Amino acid sequence: MNVERSASLAARIGPGDRAVRAKGAAFRNDGNWFRLRFRCAVTQDRLHVKAVD
Repeated sequence: MNVERSASLAARIGPGDRAVRAKGAAFRNDGNWFRLRFRCAVTQDRLHVKAVD
């Protein structure tokens, strides 16, 4: 994959949250844009990812 261009990713986590939610990212490959959205479950100390949806 040769990514031609990417757009900013904004992820938020609030105090006490156990998940990081990223609702806005994109990249372009071979002239096609792809949107990314995901949610990561994190450990209690928020230093490690346990799962990605």
